[in-house]
Amino acid sequence: MNGAPRGEDGGMGFHVDSEAGRLRRVILHRPDLELKRLTPGNKDALLFDDVLWVRRAREEHDGFADVLRERGVEVHFFGDLLREALDVPVARRLVLDRVFDEKEYGPLATEHLRAAFEELPTAELAGALVGGMTKREFLEGHSEPTSVRFHVMDLDDFLLAPLPNHLFTRDTSAWIYDGVSINAMRWPARQRETVHFEAIYRHHPLFTGAEAGVFHHWSEGQDDYPSTIEGGDVLVIGQGAVLIGMSERTTPQAVEMLAQGLFDAGSARTIVALDMPKRRAFMHLDTVMTMIDGDTFTQYAGLGMLRSYTIEPGDGPRELKVTDHPPSTCTGPSPPRWDLIPSGCSRLSRTCTRRSASSGTTAATCWPSSPGWSSRTSATPPPTRICASRASRS
Repeated sequence: MNGAPRGEDGGMGFHVDSEAGRLRRVILHRPDLELKRLTPGNKDALLFDDVLWVRRAREEHDGFADVLRERGVEVHFFGDLLREALDVPVARRLVLDRVFDEKEYGPLATEHLRAAFEELPTAELAGALVGGMTKREFLEGHSEPTSVRFHVMDLDDFLLAPLPNHLFTRDTSAWIYDGVSINAMRWPARQRETVHFEAIYRHHPLFTGAEAGVFHHWSEGQDDYPSTIEGGDVLVIGQGAVLIGMSERTTPQAVEMLAQGLFDAGSARTIVALDMPKRRAFMHLDTVMTMIDGDTFTQYAGLGMLRSYTIEPGDGPRELKVTDHPPSTCTGPSPPRWDLIPSGCSRLSRTCTRRSASSGTTAATCWPSSPGWSSRTSATPPPTRICASRASRS
């Protein structure tokens, strides 16, 4: 995550004022059991294009974390934060109540399963929540509930599906100026991730103690569904402006709800929403456009002309002023002068769009004048920005 330590930058707590400021803190998730669970048969349902070489992914990830630490970035691991949050009784109840729901497991199995997971040591519980658990693994340590839902499962069916997309930590939560959006996720394979971040941000001592200061919650987590938004579609561009891609995973209504919250708090003045193609090839805004300096972006060369909307505070409470812009290569607030660096495939060929067509434009600016390159199709994802100080220039 990014953020100035308490006492610096005017005593501000956690916040993000720019995608291109100095990275101070980051939440990463080290590849673990959930990635080992990927198979050619389940990878599509779990939103992966390939089965990863997990040992190599860990090596790359560890090296990436080391580079960040060498630059003075404080690295927090998601697994540690989740375990520590689950030691807080109210956070543990929140997660278990959300995961073990009768609509998922039926009235006969739900309480039996919840009670069994409640008894697990915290480390085992966190491991199962993220890494998944099969029916066979459950029966190795617990009795079978009298349940049709449970009985019809094959032994190697997942009682709890793994969550390999926790690797991409910036999607499930996004810091926007002086608050965090804990996001309702579009696809079922990622929806359980949200409650883990709710438990962390609402109950972990790191975010409830004096160091955190006061910050806003811009969303209600998965309760906002079907109004979904993912952090890869949100770019904080500074001076009270936010650029948001309305992709296949971020809905217009979610953009409007976020805009109202930001404007009501006085935390932002302008939202620019880009109407992106609703295809997996354009998964998130950060796969087609990345801010690498105050007025410079990399842009996927095949992105084309996009319709955009400028959203500003309206005249009355809860009112929004919306300006519709016809398709153009780039529309921004005021409007800014943006330098665009084309990258990726120059045209939308079938080969180029088979995956996330523009992953070559995915970058993470970790400190001024030095973008750290990464790819969503490689073993190591770009870092999430959770807290940032005001963008500084070198």
